[in-house]
Amino acid sequence: MEHSKKLVDGVGHSQMLDDRITRIKSFQIVNLQMIDVYDTYQKILMKKAQQNEQLEHSKTKTLLAKESEKLEFALGEINILNKQLKREKDTFEEIFGHMQERAEQGFATADQLKTKFSEIAIVCNRQEDSIGSKEMKIRDLKARLAKQRESHRQELSEMAIKMQQELYMTKRSFRREKQLY
Repeated sequence: MEHSKKLVDGVGHSQMLDDRITRIKSFQIVNLQMIDVYDTYQKILMKKAQQNEQLEHSKTKTLLAKESEKLEFALGEINILNKQLKREKDTFEEIFGHMQERAEQGFATADQLKTKFSEIAIVCNRQEDSIGSKEMKIRDLKARLAKQRESHRQELSEMAIKMQQELYMTKRSFRREKQLY
C-alpha cells in the first residue's frame, strides 16, 4: 500500500505540477495581456499628453503671436513718441538757447546802461557841484556888485553934492568977482 500510495501520490503530484504549470502559464498569459493593455494604455496616455501638449503649444504660439503684435505696436508707439520727444527737446533747446542769448544780451545791455548811468550820475554830481560853486560865486559877485553899486551911488551922490557945492562956490565967487568989478 505504501507503494500504491506513492504511485497515487506520484501521479497526484505530477497532476498538481501540471495544474500549477498550467496556472502559471495562464497567469503569465494574463500578465502578458495586462502588460500589453498597460503598454497600450501608456501609449494612449502619451498620445493624449502629446496632443494636449501640442494644443497648449498651439495656444501659446497664438498667444505669443498676439503679444508679439502688441509688442510691435507698443514699440512703434514708443519710437513715434521718442521721435516726437526728440523734436520737442530740440525745439525747447533752440528756444531756450535764443532766450538765453536774449537774456545775456539783456544783462549786457543792463550792465552797459548801469555803467552809463553811473558815468552820467558822476558827471551830474560834478556838474551839480560845479553849478553849486558857480552859484556861490554868482551870489558873491551879486553881493559885491550890490555893494559896489551902493558905493558908486554914494560916490555919485557925494560927487553931485560936491559939484553943487563947487558950482555954488564958483557962482558965489563969480558974483563976488562981479561985484568987485
